[in-house]
Amino acid sequence: MGKAEMLKALEEAEAASSGAAAPPKVAKKRKASTPAEKEARHQRKKTGASTSGAWPKQTTEEGWAPTPPTQMTEELPELPPVITIAEASSPSKNKAHRAVNDTRQSFDEMMGQHSKQVERLEELEAVMAQEKRAAGAEKEALEAQLAAERVARALEAQLATERVARAVKEETIRSELDAALAKKTVIEVELEETKARAEEEAERLRSEAVRAWDLGKGEFLKSSEFETLCAKKAFGYFKVGFSSCLTQFRANGYSEEEQPDFFLNLKKALMDMADEEAVEEEEEEEEKDD
Repeated sequence: MGKAEMLKALEEAEAASSGAAAPPKVAKKRKASTPAEKEARHQRKKTGASTSGAWPKQTTEEGWAPTPPTQMTEELPELPPVITIAEASSPSKNKAHRAVNDTRQSFDEMMGQHSKQVERLEELEAVMAQEKRAAGAEKEALEAQLAAERVARALEAQLATERVARAVKEETIRSELDAALAKKTVIEVELEETKARAEEEAERLRSEAVRAWDLGKGEFLKSSEFETLCAKKAFGYFKVGFSSCLTQFRANGYSEEEQPDFFLNLKKALMDMADEEAVEEEEEEEEKDD
C-alpha cells in the first residue's frame, strides 16, 4: 500500500468520524445495557487502547534502528488520537476504525520493511566497503606484480642485449683468431721454404768447400805454412808432456837439488831430442842397405 492510498484511507476515516458526530443527537431514553453489550464495549476499549499504543511499543521492543530523515514532497499529517465513545457502534464507525487500524498496521509494516531495507542497505554498504578495500589491496598487489614484471622484462632485455654483444664479440675474436691462424700457416710455409732454400745453399757451400779443400789440400800439405803449424802443435804437445813428467817426479819425492840443471831445462831437453826426419832417413837408409 503506497503513501497516497494511506492518506486517502486516513481522510476517509476522518470524514466518517466527523460525519458521524455532526448531526445533533436526539435525546432518548437509554436502554439498560445488557452484560453482553458491556463486555463488548469493554473489549472494544481494550482493543482501541492496545492499537493506539502498539506502534511505539513495537518499535521499542523490536529495537528498530531510527530511520534517517528523508525529504518528502508532502509531510505526513499527524494522526488524530483515537477517541473511544461509549455509544452504540454503527457500521460507519466500525468501518472507519478498521480503516484506521489497517492504515496503522500497513504503516507499521511499511516502517518495519523500511527498517529492514535500511539494515540491508547498511549491510550492503559494509560489504561494498569491504569489497572496495579488498579491490584496493588487490589493485595494489596487481600494480606491484606489474612493476615486478616490468623490471623482470627490463632485466631480460638487458641480458638479451648483453648476450648479443657477447656473441658479436666472440664472433669478432673467432674471426681474428682464424685470421691469425691463417697468417701463422702462411708464415710457417714461408719458413719451411726459406729453411729448404737455406739447406740447399748450405749443401752447395759445403760441396764447394769440399771441392776447394780437395784442390788445395795437396799444395797446403807441401807448403811451409803447414810445416810451421805442425811444429807449433808438436811443441805444444812436448811442453805439456814435459811439464807432466816434472810434476810426476816431484810427486814421487825427487827434489830439484838432487837433479842436474839440464834435466829440468825444457829448451835443453828439446835440443837433445832426436830429429824425427833424420831418424826416418837413417831408417830408410838401413832398410836399403839390408
